[in-house]
Amino acid sequence: MGTNGLPGHRGEQYLAERRALRAAEDVLLAAGCKVVEVPSSFDDGLDLFVALTNEHSVEPYMAAVQVKGGSSHHRRIVIGNHRVYWRDHTLPVFGVVHDGERGYWADLTQTLNEEALDETTRTNGPGASVATAEPLDMSFPAAMREACERRHATRDLLDLLSDDATRQVTAVVAARSLPDDPRVARLLRLRLTQLDRAATSLALEHLVRLAPDVLAREPFDAALLDILLTRLWSWDTDDHNEPGLRRLGTKEAARTSMRHLYECLVRQPGATDQLCEVYRSTGDPNIAYLSGHLLAAVYTEWDLPFDEARVVLTSVDRWADTFETVELLSVMNEGGVEFDI
Repeated sequence: MGTNGLPGHRGEQYLAERRALRAAEDVLLAAGCKVVEVPSSFDDGLDLFVALTNEHSVEPYMAAVQVKGGSSHHRRIVIGNHRVYWRDHTLPVFGVVHDGERGYWADLTQTLNEEALDETTRTNGPGASVATAEPLDMSFPAAMREACERRHATRDLLDLLSDDATRQVTAVVAARSLPDDPRVARLLRLRLTQLDRAATSLALEHLVRLAPDVLAREPFDAALLDILLTRLWSWDTDDHNEPGLRRLGTKEAARTSMRHLYECLVRQPGATDQLCEVYRSTGDPNIAYLSGHLLAAVYTEWDLPFDEARVVLTSVDRWADTFETVELLSVMNEGGVEFDI
């Protein structure tokens, strides 16, 4: 006998859970997803398995969903003993709460991972829960796709360590799925000097657009500084030999990164030595001008005598008499150089 003495009747909570499952399934099915309800014998904190599809076929993306129904949940999913299970599951796990009138969702895996990275936001204890703040609409399956892409990107990022140029490019492209993760930006920054030219170009594009502060934050040696200045100042495209700043998207983005680079250099004790080495070794007049300009600006910022800078700028015959060098020397004689590229 069921609740209230009626055969098969399981009560209002059961009906609320069924309505919540149906609401979640309806949204996912409308987006073309394939949805499988988890059998009760296998229910250990997951209610739905979801396979994502496109207009042609099923995709290699799957996610899992925990569903709660009824107003008593107050739009929150209680974590209980599922913290590690949901956080470290091989599939991204989402939570849905439906109060009978409307539903809301949250990315449980991402939320719990973010808490693991920042202990100050972590909620412990038997009452710990995750708020479902996003409305149950087409943003739900879209978020599932993004979560799956992030999972694939994490795997593909390992190819930043590969010696194969194609794999390196694949890894850098994968980083675009993790635009807000500072660890990814730092990894790209640390690998710049070991990447093939195409991968370096894409990595710099990512950093210039999304993390210019990370691009300039780590210490530089002369080799990396030369690469950065060369790529940021003048890239050759495959077709029309156009300035590479267009490939990066906008000159403003590249100049923002250059500004971060300058601000980084003025905080590094060995910056002048590195800039001197780049100036003396480069065969590119643009990079000679840029490294000389940076050198003079750093000397100005540090309030140092310009004698050594003048010696460096006039020590390379091919650059000593150029208009740019003569102009720099003139501005230095007038009191200093302000960085303005």
